[in-house]
Amino acid sequence: MVQQEISQQRILVVDDTPKNIQVIGAILREKEYLISIASSGQMALEAIEKSVPDLVLLDIMMPEMDGYEVCERIKSNPETEDIPVIFLSAITETLDKVKAFGLGAVDYITKPIEAKELLARVDTHLKIDALQKELKYVNKNLEYLVEMRTSELQVTQSYLANVINSMPSIIIGIDLNGDIINLNHEAERTAALLLGDVIRRNIRDAFPDYAKYYDEILSLLKEGKLFSRNKVLIQKKPNDHFFDIKTYPLFDEDEIVGGVLRIDDVTEVMKQDKLKTKFEREKMAALGEVVIGVAHEINTPVGGALTAISALKQKTAMLDQLFAGNQMKQKDFESYLKEANEFEGIALTNINRASEIISQFKGIAVDYARYNPSSFYLKERICLLLETMSTELKEKKCSVDINCPDSLEVTLNKESFDQIMGNLLTNSLIHGFDGIEGGIINIDIELNNDALQIVYSDNGPGIPLEDEHKLFTPFFTTKRGSECVGLGLSIVYNLITLKMEGKISFTNTKGKGLSFKIELPQVD
Repeated sequence: MVQQEISQQRILVVDDTPKNIQVIGAILREKEYLISIASSGQMALEAIEKSVPDLVLLDIMMPEMDGYEVCERIKSNPETEDIPVIFLSAITETLDKVKAFGLGAVDYITKPIEAKELLARVDTHLKIDALQKELKYVNKNLEYLVEMRTSELQVTQSYLANVINSMPSIIIGIDLNGDIINLNHEAERTAALLLGDVIRRNIRDAFPDYAKYYDEILSLLKEGKLFSRNKVLIQKKPNDHFFDIKTYPLFDEDEIVGGVLRIDDVTEVMKQDKLKTKFEREKMAALGEVVIGVAHEINTPVGGALTAISALKQKTAMLDQLFAGNQMKQKDFESYLKEANEFEGIALTNINRASEIISQFKGIAVDYARYNPSSFYLKERICLLLETMSTELKEKKCSVDINCPDSLEVTLNKESFDQIMGNLLTNSLIHGFDGIEGGIINIDIELNNDALQIVYSDNGPGIPLEDEHKLFTPFFTTKRGSECVGLGLSIVYNLITLKMEGKISFTNTKGKGLSFKIELPQVD
């Protein structure tokens, strides 16, 4: 016969002696437990099948089916195997206790029952059971989180691999001894060998055409310096070829571990030099540096995320070891939860940062299909943009002077124009007025022969003369190591020259700032 009383946690008391049930029930009711009662082993199993209790107090000596058999059946059922079972018995023999624990019991209390001892042990095992259930839930969520973050990292790594493999340049990763550790598809094609055929082979053997430069390359790599040779003549039948050879050192934290060798066949470029501007030639030569820039910028957040996930995995293994040895304490679990949240936060922050960098990198590309021009009043549009940046302008105590007729209406793509002006303003605030307050920005605009002319200037210090040729190069920044990626002006250049079919030039006066001259054709 099974009886129940309303409470929070339900305990099944199994005993064939009514007096024992009465005493135990009275003790448990003091703590407002919900009590179910079974007077035989069979009735206990039937009660559990109907409603699984939080804990079972089980007498051993019962007719027909003793407590050992009841416990064995409970533990053999996947639906009930996790129910904590505490044996209650007048038997004090060690072998009986060993048998009880061998069947899966969590505790063994000898009769006569002491109320305080019973309540203490019941409370302890209910708490342990609750922690175990919570641990399972947390582990399940952590497994999902790690799987999700791992998938995101794999997508990022795949994206970078696709970028490098799509390059027409030969890209070879080497260690400080010149042994090959990786190479891209173009390098495989050039050597007529697959990565598996050349891995760990010395670069002198796999790519002998450039052997005369390898000693200098390796020497500079060990010092953490760049190697660069342009228009190197390599005699190949039937015609001579010219190559640009560059090597970039690779660092693991502060330690030099190897380098990336980039080789470009510039024979055709040299043939067409007269048809191309100097800027365009340098832009093509910098393509490999863009890839290295992507790898450098993303390596830090990806490495931080991997470190956090690895640490979380280690902490999980340690907690699992404590749990398996029945040594886990509540403070161990609480400490684990705290550290798990910290590691999750670190991993998520770094992954989000990597995602932001990739999004900015994608912004270099021009989407012609989405260029939809519309008419708007130019000065009004600029004023709206300045309102969105008012906080940054106020922090720098920066003033903006707009010289543009209120009635000037133009036909351009609004989003592209906003991005151009926004990037120029941001460039002034971050670079032009770094450590400077009270800077002045002038924007002079006029419409001349159906072409919109914009002169944007600030009175910052300008840039070093030796950096002028890099101004529109992707990933060029004078604030490396900060949140600046170095894509802002590169995006401006591409939007103006490619998407809007305009022109942009600049004047750099040291100590007086930068001035950009922009010409944008009007759409009929």
